[in-house]
Amino acid sequence: APLRHVPPAVPNIPEYELLRPIGEGSYGAVWLARGVTGVFRAVKIVRRDSFSHDRPFDREFLGIQKFEPVSRSQANLLNIFHAGRNVADGFFYYVMEIGDCRKHGSEVDPADYHPRSLGTDLRDKKRLSHAECLSMGHDIASALDHMHRGGLVHRDVKPANIIFAAGVAKLADIGLVASTDESRSFVGTEGFVPPDGPGTPRADAFALGKVLYECATGKDRTHFPQLPADWNHHPEHAKFLELNEVILKACEPDPRRAYKGAGDMLADLSLLQSGRSVRRLRAFERRVALLTRAGAVAGIISLLMGAGWLAARGEARSLRAELITAKQDAAMAEVRRDLAYLRDGTASASIRLLSDSLPRARALDAPAAELRSAALTALAGELSHTRAATPGAKIGLSPDGRWLARLRDGTVFLSDNTAPQSPDIAAAEKADDFAFSDALYILRGKTWTRRAMTPRGDGSDHLGPETDSAAPPAPPEIAPVFPEIHEGVTRLILRQTGENLAALTAPGSPPAVAAVTSGDGHFLAIASADGTARVWPMARLRRRLADMRLDFPAPPLAHPAYDTTRPGTLSLDDKPR
Repeated sequence: APLRHVPPAVPNIPEYELLRPIGEGSYGAVWLARGVTGVFRAVKIVRRDSFSHDRPFDREFLGIQKFEPVSRSQANLLNIFHAGRNVADGFFYYVMEIGDCRKHGSEVDPADYHPRSLGTDLRDKKRLSHAECLSMGHDIASALDHMHRGGLVHRDVKPANIIFAAGVAKLADIGLVASTDESRSFVGTEGFVPPDGPGTPRADAFALGKVLYECATGKDRTHFPQLPADWNHHPEHAKFLELNEVILKACEPDPRRAYKGAGDMLADLSLLQSGRSVRRLRAFERRVALLTRAGAVAGIISLLMGAGWLAARGEARSLRAELITAKQDAAMAEVRRDLAYLRDGTASASIRLLSDSLPRARALDAPAAELRSAALTALAGELSHTRAATPGAKIGLSPDGRWLARLRDGTVFLSDNTAPQSPDIAAAEKADDFAFSDALYILRGKTWTRRAMTPRGDGSDHLGPETDSAAPPAPPEIAPVFPEIHEGVTRLILRQTGENLAALTAPGSPPAVAAVTSGDGHFLAIASADGTARVWPMARLRRRLADMRLDFPAPPLAHPAYDTTRPGTLSLDDKPR
């Protein structure tokens, strides 16, 4: 909102220089600030003397405390980086990401910064296009649904509280955020509050409906449900009719017939984004509901209606299936958007967002392989470590997964996976090939030699001398998953069924050229075109996927061919014994 007054003094905020006031939100002034690193932020100052007593002041600070961690777990919520309290001077504050400038976009000129919001866009444009309405509505519904699932409500959704950061619509001014189980005080903005009152998920969906009404019609929310004079002649009339179906249900005065919260509204907006019809779905749902009620009164009616009844039921089922597909598409779009944070080098943010969006997508039966692939891409830096090799070098893993072997310029090098920073060991020279079985086997010409890997008395592993040998025996394959290279990407295939479980990639990594698993199934190694080899501990991978409610098969806990009691081998939690 435009600034109504300038606070008498510049507050002291640790590590930030407050440059000038840029607006006001609920109960407080918002300042443009510059951090010690030169980054620009928005800082809201909420003073105790703005309230008649302590309760609303403490309530707003409690709302910030609850919202701060939530704000960084969804892409359409304005990030809160820090909150603090100055008891002596009677205020608290919180530091937020800065929104785009109306004139300069994401570039911030402190002397000419004017924040862009949906409210300023509507003042400039009067109305938005259908695509702009739908995109913004879907983004804000996603943010509200995330809050509602976390037990929070916003309580003041309106155009002035929807800002843009790097062009992305974000829900801001969260001073009125509260828990859904708090006593409901009457707060909010006139025209955006339903007749049954504020403070519920239904009320937030109502307010977003009014926001969409203003965006689609160019009229003030108090004029709802009036339509503009040119409505029937608008070039996007048919599309706006579909959007209006969502607006009417969101703004329905009777809460029994309205959206219960942002999640239901998001499902319909997702349906529209996928090119499907909400009006058609509504019409058939009404017809089927009517026929169902009639059938409950007199079963004979269903017989009289015959094929028409069955056709209506069939088409309604088809439309419901379309709705489920649309929900899945929307969930996957959110996963891909959260994954895109990796391109900006913000892996921690991507993992935090995916930890929320992946389980939701999985609950909707979205494609499991794509979900696992997204998770593993984000977790690559955490789950794997890299060893140097040479382009085209052969790689192999010992049956217990401890040793990574690479044939490089005729020399077989071993790397200890229990100590990723340890130096390589030159195990054989003038070698043409190698293989792992019960020991390390080296091939020169047509002759095989064998080097036993036995524990020393001090508990460390020792390579025995080379001895002549027959060709190495093949160890049994008990790993439930095997790797397959396809166009430079490593796919993990379920051995029993051939199902593609996931694609393993690391951000910015070159194409994969070779991949192997250890015989016990606990390690995977992938060689890339740049000569590096990346090692993945599969037990840790499974645990992290389980954290995101994604399943992954585990190898048998024990097998006679693999001695996991030998000193130095890996336990199932990937730690040296």
